[in-house]
Amino acid sequence: MSILRFCFLTAVFMFQEKIWLPVLDAIAGISYISRLQNLTELSRPTARKYLEGKVSLSKRRKVDAKAEENVIKGMVGEGVSEEEARSWLEAHPAYSAVSPAFQSVVYGYLGAENYPLLDMMAEKIDRAMSALFSACRENGIEHIEEAIAKLEGFSPDYMVSHDRKRLNKVDDRYDGKKNMEIFLRNACLSFFALLDLECMSRDYPEHELSPIFINLTPRVSAQLRLGEKCARGGMVLPFSSLMDLMGLLADRGKVGYWRDVPSVDNIARMANMSASEVAKIRHGDKRLSLKQFSSMWKEMVQPIKSTRPELGRLPVELYLAAVFFQVTFCGKAPSKWIDVVGHEYRYWWEHHRNVLEATPGYQKGEKSLPQWFLQNEF
Repeated sequence: MSILRFCFLTAVFMFQEKIWLPVLDAIAGISYISRLQNLTELSRPTARKYLEGKVSLSKRRKVDAKAEENVIKGMVGEGVSEEEARSWLEAHPAYSAVSPAFQSVVYGYLGAENYPLLDMMAEKIDRAMSALFSACRENGIEHIEEAIAKLEGFSPDYMVSHDRKRLNKVDDRYDGKKNMEIFLRNACLSFFALLDLECMSRDYPEHELSPIFINLTPRVSAQLRLGEKCARGGMVLPFSSLMDLMGLLADRGKVGYWRDVPSVDNIARMANMSASEVAKIRHGDKRLSLKQFSSMWKEMVQPIKSTRPELGRLPVELYLAAVFFQVTFCGKAPSKWIDVVGHEYRYWWEHHRNVLEATPGYQKGEKSLPQWFLQNEF
């Protein structure tokens, strides 16, 4: 069911586009316009006109029908029956929501049934995006504060920055654009913090809760914090941490307990890749599409004989968090600048953890995670 994951069937407005389209490009390994061409069989110029709303209604209907036909063909080719494919497609949020970016990510990659709390949150964020877009179109960005204040289902802490550097400023007043950016940043980090908790609670209920995805946020290396000279600016990128985490999980599956992070050479050997390829991914010099990530993971766990359920499926949650953080918070030259969001992420993770622990019947895990998961320094 992977083909629809690479293209929303309805137009995505500017706020959603700013958030998700660059990430989806990285996930697919090709641009949005190319994905649209593959689905619709349009020429590139005509595909651009389609995106810009410059084709007739009758032409758009034909294009949408062709896209739907190709989606179903692709799913049938993956072993899904045509009836199942149509049912899945008709239930997709793109068929019922105005701009279902967050919901589409949950539905297309994670499964709404696996993440009920996240699915509800995604719907809430998408509704907020639609409301803010309408407000911007009608009254301009300078009046967006009024629209943000009217959003339903968001506590006041979504409207203020939790960035320590920004909080230390004496004059902390923002214009409309900055207020919009603060809300979007909080919404995105809160979204992934909740995914982190739901994933951890399901896959590792025996362990004490800890923010796992915080280790996938970009950060400054410990060596640089100590004043030591570091290669590539001393920045630890999300994909670098993702490689470490994949190695940790695969090694634990092999030996049955947590050990230290495998070396780059060992991770490369597990994944049937060269060490230079893994190093390029870690340093941001080589892209990592979902297809490539899936191939790596299959190679790493294929020889392992284990009954642990998390080894039998692709840990797409880890990849989604890493690729989102890499694309959103790291520059095109990541050795030169990154946006350190760990403190803000921790704020939202603790927010959701407090809600979860207050749920009647919730039982805490007792085992400690290995040190790698607990470093959490930025």
